[in-house]
This record gives sequence, structure tokens and C-alpha cells, in this order.
Amino acid sequence: MSVPPPLVSPSAMKGRRYDLDWIRVGAFMLLILYHVGMFYVPWDWHVNSPRQIEALEPIMLMTSPWRLTLLFLVSGCATRFLADGFEARGQSGWALAGSRILRLLPPLLFGMFVIVPPQSYYEILEAAKGLGIADPAHSLVLKDFWLRYVTSTGHWCDADGCLTTPTWNHLWFIAYLLPYSLLLAAMIALPTVRRALQAAGDRVFRGWGLVVWPILYLILIRWFLAPRFEITHALTDDWYNHALSFGAFLFGYLIARSEEARQTLMRMRWPALIIALCSWAAWATYAWVYRGDVNPSEPLRQAMRIVYALDQAGFIAAILGFGARRLNR
Repeated sequence: MSVPPPLVSPSAMKGRRYDLDWIRVGAFMLLILYHVGMFYVPWDWHVNSPRQIEALEPIMLMTSPWRLTLLFLVSGCATRFLADGFEARGQSGWALAGSRILRLLPPLLFGMFVIVPPQSYYEILEAAKGLGIADPAHSLVLKDFWLRYVTSTGHWCDADGCLTTPTWNHLWFIAYLLPYSLLLAAMIALPTVRRALQAAGDRVFRGWGLVVWPILYLILIRWFLAPRFEITHALTDDWYNHALSFGAFLFGYLIARSEEARQTLMRMRWPALIIALCSWAAWATYAWVYRGDVNPSEPLRQAMRIVYALDQAGFIAAILGFGARRLNR
């Protein structure tokens, strides 16, 4: 029986993927715009504007299903290039682990103790006003705020629950990327595991498998994990989010060097974009009709989980395909 050539071709092992650099920068720009928009939509948020714009919701849903998943995928690609660089210098996967700790842990800690506290402060300020405290900034509620934030002694609670501090808040991406990187580093530190992992990727993500298997995976976790495990960003109990984010991270690692995958994504970029836009239109309509206290039927809910997965896969495939075609310099 003939063995197909490996997914990672020698020609793809050289040179920088400028398209992935562009996509990573663009994804973070979208992330910033999205978080600005969260201030104005009538969704639950840390601080909300009194001038809410309900019509902004469908626009926000354009990137909501896939923006973080794309970032984890691109991070997996970047980790592959780092890992290959260490291997080329004769260093093991443990060198990758050390590099990831040095690159990710200091900014995470800096963010948790310097960048995030002001947001938590204003979140508590707004909540206190909602509880009828006229001047929370000069009350016992926010007295010695930073010290209480650092020592987790604030006991800041309202009807929606308590704020646990210190918190990584919206730096959860870094808090998740670090253990994902360490787990991958432990896996590829053993040459046999590294070869087996890539061989599995070669078999699964070949041809249409590059499209079909990720879509099926997204549908399955949306069906079976999303209803049971609400996204918490708390690391320890966030199983649907882990399945989604670590799956994307590992997928990016496996296809980063693949010229065949790059060519496949370029060929399917237009069909993927059409699927993505149709899925977004269906999902945004569903979210608009059933917003508030209106509950959909269970069959419709299950069908929309498929639409949501198609939205995720379609936009990510389209972005990677158009990026490889147009952003390659």
C-alpha cells in the first residue's frame, strides 16, 4: 500500500508566513473594536453606556463566534514556528516551554495587577451606584481598593454575584495560551509523540478533510459541551471553551507548515466566505428574533448550533484563504 506524502512539504519549511502576521494584527484590531462596541450594546458588560444602540447587535455578531478562535489558531501556528526554530538549534520541547513562560507570564501578571484593576474599580463603582450608594468612590466600598483587590479581601458582591480578585479579566486569552503552550511543549518534547501527532494531522487534514473534520468537531462540541459548560474564562471549569480554543490552537500548530493546506484554503476562500456570510445572516436573525425573554424551540436551537459552527469555520477558512492569497508580503 502506497503511503501519501506528508502534509508538511520541504518547500513549506522555509520562509516567514507574512499572511499569518497580517491576520494576527487584524484579529487584535477586531478584538479592540469589538470591546468598544460592547460598551454600547444592551448585553451584560462590566460598564454599559446609558446610550445603548440595539441595532449594533448584528454587527457585533459578525465576529463574535470566531474572533478568539482565530487568535488561538494563529497562536498555534506561531508556536509551531517557535518549536521548529528550537528543534533546528538542537533544543528540545522544554526550551519552548521556557520561552513561553518568559514571554507570557510577565505580561499576564503585569496586566492582572496594573492594567485590570482600574476596570474592576469602575465596574464596582457602577454596581455600587446601582445599589443606591450616591458616592461610592468616597465610601467604604472602595476604600483601600488596590490592597483589597490584590489580597482578595474586597468582598464586592451584588445580585449578580461576587467579583473575585485579582482577576485576569479580558487577559484570559494569555492565561489560557500559557497552559496550552506548556501542554503542547510537553507533548512534542518526546520525538515519538511529536511524529505521531504530525502523522495524525497529515491523515486527518488532507484535502477536504481540512474542511470537513473541523466543521464536524465544532458541531459536536457545540451540541454536547456548550449546553453543559457555560463559558466562564475561569480556566478550571471552562470545558467547552477549552475544547474550542485548544482545538484551534492544536489545529494551527499542525497546519502551519503545510503548503497543501495553504493551497486548499486559497482554493476554497470564496465558497467559505459565502457559507460564512449566509451563516452569519441566519445566526444574527435568530439572535435578534429570540433576544430577551423569547425562547426558541429545541429543534431550532439544535439547528442553530450547526449554523453557529458553519459561521465559525466559514469565516476562519475565508480569512486564512484570502490572507494566504493577498497578504503574503
